[in-house]
Amino acid sequence: VHAATRILAESTLLSETIPKILQAICDNLDWEFGEFWIMESNANVLRLVEIWHKPSVNVPEFDAMNRQIDISSGIGLLGRIFANKKPIWIADVVCDTSFHRAQIAVQEDLHGALGFPIIVENEILGVFVFLRHKTQPTDDNQLMILDSVGGHIGQFIKRKQAETALHQAHNELDYQSKERTDTLAQVNEVLKNKIIEHNIIVDEVLQENQGQFTQLAEKVRLIPWEADVRTWKFTYIGPQAVEILGYPLKDWYTVNFRIEHIHPEDREQTVKYCETCNEHSENYETEYRMLSADGQIVWIHDMVNVIQD
Repeated sequence: VHAATRILAESTLLSETIPKILQAICDNLDWEFGEFWIMESNANVLRLVEIWHKPSVNVPEFDAMNRQIDISSGIGLLGRIFANKKPIWIADVVCDTSFHRAQIAVQEDLHGALGFPIIVENEILGVFVFLRHKTQPTDDNQLMILDSVGGHIGQFIKRKQAETALHQAHNELDYQSKERTDTLAQVNEVLKNKIIEHNIIVDEVLQENQGQFTQLAEKVRLIPWEADVRTWKFTYIGPQAVEILGYPLKDWYTVNFRIEHIHPEDREQTVKYCETCNEHSENYETEYRMLSADGQIVWIHDMVNVIQD
């Protein structure tokens, strides 16, 4: 019991624990061959997963047979333990008709047998079976010891199964999270491309509309313009300005050109009104006189839309 408990305490993987348990029981309780059959819950059968034997034991046919069969409830030593969930001791398998592997066991000179279940909360998780060359009457004390060991092993297996299930669930969650992230990234890329396409279309429409507006504006008797309200310097002036006021377009782009050509009697009042509206970002309309290139007075009606940067 102490050897098995120490192995369980020091082990982390079920695959490395079972061989050590098999060896510890064989060495301490004088068994020569041990095997562990695990319960395959989906198929409801016992299936061999591990064998250990002393170096002096050579049982190739018995070993090969075990690896080829699954054990159902009620069949042979394993099946009886499976069905009754209790340990069984066989003094000599040759004399026990329920031991279905007896013929090969005799060929390999195996006689004594012992099996006990691994049970947790009335659920059978597996079965340990041990054999030896010599026959031996039932040892109730050894059965009691191994029954206790089986309880400890059962708790260990159940805990490892829970850890494995938790690890698998965590991996599945990580996979789903990565898959969802990848999907979102793909959707985001599609949306980004759609937005880019939309913006290109919008820009094309705006440019087309701007061109149409410019052509329309240049055909009527008005002067479209754009200027920096802080400096009064034009950034755009329509070609109609040449026709209406007579000054070359390049002159309009000089600083204070507009102010200097407002009629002197209207200049101060007009500039003050425009500056006030500009400071408050208010759209406005105003009328004033300008002097044309040939000295004529031209009435101007300004309609101004103030746009903040």
